[in-house]
Amino acid sequence: DLFAAGVELPEAVNMFCNAIEKAANVFGAPPAERADWLPPDVKLDADADTIYFAGCLPSYRAQSTAESTANILNALDVRFNTLGEDEQCCGNPMIMVGNLFLARDLIRHNYELLKGKKVITSCAGCYRTLAEDYPRLLGEECTIDVTHIVKVLAEHIDQGKVKFTKEIKQKVVYHDPCELGRDMKVFDEPRKILQSIPGIELVEFERTREQTWCCGGGGAVKGVDFNLSVEIGGDKLQQAKEVGATLIVSACPSCKININDAIIANESELVIKDITELVIEAGISRADIAELAGISKA
Repeated sequence: DLFAAGVELPEAVNMFCNAIEKAANVFGAPPAERADWLPPDVKLDADADTIYFAGCLPSYRAQSTAESTANILNALDVRFNTLGEDEQCCGNPMIMVGNLFLARDLIRHNYELLKGKKVITSCAGCYRTLAEDYPRLLGEECTIDVTHIVKVLAEHIDQGKVKFTKEIKQKVVYHDPCELGRDMKVFDEPRKILQSIPGIELVEFERTREQTWCCGGGGAVKGVDFNLSVEIGGDKLQQAKEVGATLIVSACPSCKININDAIIANESELVIKDITELVIEAGISRADIAELAGISKA
């Protein structure tokens, strides 16, 4: 309402509105570089019904999340393709700051490319926006069949189709991203994944799931007040120390980036990783037919 009324906005908000209007991403980076994260050995299928929607952060700033997700999909034999440089910002940041005019332009563009497809994303914000905001802003008929990579992984684990070949000897605490957890109610799946990895001791924050503390990177706060965002991230580090964790894991690139900024600012020995990165480190592979059937190899 404030945006529509022409109320003067913080300069930082104007800057990333201009960046998205210019280049269809929050960084104003060249659209031609959007797919540069894609490793040459990842197998894509131009005829696949599934699209991996990377999002702005994994495409330009948290590329290891996008790389890990693509490698996980390959490991699980999921046939998929990407939108490449045709992918645009999902619209989440513009919705957060009230610029629904630009948000709808982005949404219409992406919807035309995604309609009728199955969509997988590794960004909590993209997931909530694609699932909830697209039909809300374009109409119920404009629904996207979208899921988050943690739900894909958890489903494969439930079906006995996943094995891990390496131990990760860490005391891990999982941070529930606001948009994946509170908004989309995805709480059990990431914990199932972590509990399936050999060697991990999973602990919990004092406040978790619906009651979890935001990392400080959400709601466009980081773009408006970087110092406040990092200060809130520092509180998260203290909470992790209190439960004895050595590694913080999340399933949101924004959370990873902000908590990592807090680690640097506080010179902390803690480490933050996206859950997809940890899954790759644990040597994910698809259980073969003999293993699925419970048959031992001679």
